[in-house]
Amino acid sequence: MKVTFVSRYEAKRLSKQDLEDVVFISINDTNDELKEMSESLEGYETLFLKFFDVDDVDGGFTNEQADAVKTFVHNAFFDDKDIIVHCFAGVSRSGAVAKWINEHYSLNDVYLTNYKMY
Repeated sequence: MKVTFVSRYEAKRLSKQDLEDVVFISINDTNDELKEMSESLEGYETLFLKFFDVDDVDGGFTNEQADAVKTFVHNAFFDDKDIIVHCFAGVSRSGAVAKWINEHYSLNDVYLTNYKMY
């Protein structure tokens, strides 16, 4: 399993390439963005999340979302699928999720291991 994190723009571009053995984690700010990405990622197994890039509790990442990520990634790992995580800019939210996956599954991706922009 390989984990990559990208911007929303890059996720849309990649989704047009008919990728095989890939799943997406789509992190969005608004319902409009979520709808747009659900259309762009149609045909791909995707976990859609909506939360803001904030440190406080209101609008941030919830325990329920964390559980959904854990289950989704667990299934992808055992199905030997690569994971593409995206958020708007492809820096903090997607980077944090990708970093967690790298550490939790001991993937040893040097870039993710050293990534500190989340």
